[in-house]
Amino acid sequence: MLFFFFFIYLVLIFLNFTAFASQMRIKGLAVFSFIFIIIVMAGNTMNADYEDYAYWYESGNYPIIIEPGYELLSSFFSTIGISFSCFHVILLSTSVIIAWHAISKLIYNFHLLLFVYLSYCIIIDTIQIRNTFATSLLLLGIFSLTNGRKFVFILLITIASTIHYSFIVFMVLLFYKSIVSFVIEHKKLLILISASLCVFAVLGSFLQNDFATLVGMVWGDAKAVYVKSKLFNIVYLVFPFLSFILASLSRDFVVYNIDKTNVEQVRQSEFADIILSAYSFLLLLSPLIILSQDTLRIHRDLNVGLVLLVTIMFCLIWEKDSSEKECIFTVNTNLYALLTFSLFCLWMIGGQDWPGYEEVFGNNMVFNEYLFSPEFSD
Repeated sequence: MLFFFFFIYLVLIFLNFTAFASQMRIKGLAVFSFIFIIIVMAGNTMNADYEDYAYWYESGNYPIIIEPGYELLSSFFSTIGISFSCFHVILLSTSVIIAWHAISKLIYNFHLLLFVYLSYCIIIDTIQIRNTFATSLLLLGIFSLTNGRKFVFILLITIASTIHYSFIVFMVLLFYKSIVSFVIEHKKLLILISASLCVFAVLGSFLQNDFATLVGMVWGDAKAVYVKSKLFNIVYLVFPFLSFILASLSRDFVVYNIDKTNVEQVRQSEFADIILSAYSFLLLLSPLIILSQDTLRIHRDLNVGLVLLVTIMFCLIWEKDSSEKECIFTVNTNLYALLTFSLFCLWMIGGQDWPGYEEVFGNNMVFNEYLFSPEFSD
């Protein structure tokens, strides 16, 4: 069953890319892909936290650090007699629907977005529970911000923060216009910082043992072990570097190539500014990654936004009347950056063995218990 599920996944990736490359819009394919994503995310039971969430839900013994919004929501469903598996399906399905509602306001051709999302984003999002729901509220909030509805944005981010505390950071997007102005003025400096982080990350990953040994010789083994554990996180500094560069490239293309008389494209331009401002702010926070890998959660929360921005850029490229040479150069350059970004994400999740796909597609309760159960077949 895992092989069959995975086969459908690969076919959908291929069909969505083919549809986009052929400049086709196949509504049935988009709808089926959307349903597939809901089934994958809502039915997943193999993520590392599933059993913990189930225990909290059924026992009512939530840890002190759990966010009040999530505890209130899950307690309500538990009180009215809904099982945890049903609650999980409802919460994740709602998350996907909310996110898709926000996305549909920004683009009209879903195939490239589905291709990229299925390629790696789904691997990240499926193994999350609170983050996925909070991310959907973030996307809806960003869409509201593109329309100037700041109160709605504040409300949605506040709710998202009660589901996962890390989302309070995105309140900074209220000042996205000021941040983008700063980025434009100091872009060369930020690119230099990004490149330095990348070089530092690569060198640090190779030299961490030597440096830890040197620390051990001076301050003892305990300090050496601590320093080595922190230096291991240096490699993850590549993540904010790739994110910022990709966001910057995509934003510039979108902003300078939109039709300013087209309301939808003006909204896309505002969205591009918001995403760039977010990754610019996260770039400044990137040194915190060395202290804790948990800082990467904030980058992961914004993954869908970056993918959506890149999708908007590619759609504009296909619509432009630029020369074939310029178009091919732009597409290949950005696609290379995107693939590099994607491969890094997969490596980060799965390590050298890349076990992520089995965790995502294995033992899916919607697929096994509802679609292919003996009761359903009868």
